[in-house]
Amino acid sequence: MVDPNATVLRQPARVLGQWRQGDLLLAGGGAIESALRQGGFPAGPGEPGLPPATDAAVFAPPAAPAFDCDVLLVGDVAAVDAESMGIEWPSHRRLWEECLRQVRRDPGGFGPDRADRYVARAERSAGLAVRDAELRDRFVDALRRTGGPSTLRRLTAEAIESAGCDFRLAGSGWADGGFDASRVIARPTDWAGWRRLICSARLVVFVPDADEPPQELLHAAACGAAILARIAPEQTASDAVSRDPGPETALSKTVPESVFTLGNLFNVGGEVAGFCTPDELVRLIGRYLAREPDRAALGRAARRRVERDHLYAHRLATILRGLNDQRTY
Repeated sequence: MVDPNATVLRQPARVLGQWRQGDLLLAGGGAIESALRQGGFPAGPGEPGLPPATDAAVFAPPAAPAFDCDVLLVGDVAAVDAESMGIEWPSHRRLWEECLRQVRRDPGGFGPDRADRYVARAERSAGLAVRDAELRDRFVDALRRTGGPSTLRRLTAEAIESAGCDFRLAGSGWADGGFDASRVIARPTDWAGWRRLICSARLVVFVPDADEPPQELLHAAACGAAILARIAPEQTASDAVSRDPGPETALSKTVPESVFTLGNLFNVGGEVAGFCTPDELVRLIGRYLAREPDRAALGRAARRRVERDHLYAHRLATILRGLNDQRTY
């Protein structure tokens, strides 16, 4: 086994000669995988990797909760104006700003697989058309990865603030977002810090970047936190179905099981409450703040699911099964 540390990232080609047939690589993310491939490491059989996991002992629920705020929004935001994004041509800047405006106009409809639609709307609204396919793909990718998620998080924070909640914002970029400095909390640097932060709020809110929920969401679930997480519209089976059906029924999903979406890791509605728009989130916040038993039940259900399916021991068991099957992860 080779430890995929920073040396591998910086000089993957130098490490390549150390590999032997049957060696196992534990890659911590796409950057490591990309660097190894650049170094000549052969591509695997297309395995999706492993979903995030957590430690139930480290992130144990507190014996006696002591809350510092009602709502904690976890996630980073980036400066997504045209200048910050490095967009120079005036027409390109106008198109980019219109892309962001489209997300603000219809936040509920935006999702990682719908960025192309929003760029198309922006083209029509701005009276512009990007003829170069590669350039247009860059707009779509930038909106999907950065512009859309950061805009959604800001809209979510603004909605929470407008609702008059006692809230905190945990992550980078918030200090420049116009929010009171007392609301902004730096990302903890260790697990103990994350546990303290998560357990300080009655409700913990997440707006994932794309398909896969962040690992902090798994940590929050292990802590027994009541989690409210945004569900991308393409992950819902029908817009007519409530995104928070209550603890007795789960929001049905149509996403493939090989994709680590929130709906494939948790029962949405029974273990994690899902929302799509900021207005839906505000209604959920009002409901769960007013009903402490429902909030506690949601947190207990999330904790049970983590203990059953999402511990590091479960991921290790998957790796060992893969080795027995002579498969590479």
